[in-house]
Amino acid sequence: MSTFSNILIDIEDLWADGKFSDEIAEIINKQYGTAFGEEEVDNAIREFLDAQDQAYNDDMDGDHASALASAGFGTDEDYGYYGE
Repeated sequence: MSTFSNILIDIEDLWADGKFSDEIAEIINKQYGTAFGEEEVDNAIREFLDAQDQAYNDDMDGDHASALASAGFGTDEDYGYYGE
């Protein structure tokens, strides 16, 4: 894994731990010898949050069959019902 990837992972972890951008930049700069500022840290966090929003996928269609199937109760076909 590249150094930049490690930096991004550390930024995400520090942000998740409740650190502010200025604190994160200071920690990253000491650890990696970089010149990250608050703006770069904010951009990394914003990209992380955007990726999380895009990754959300609610594939349930809202009917009872998919709810029961996802709960482990199977589908109608599993119980011998194949429609009318």
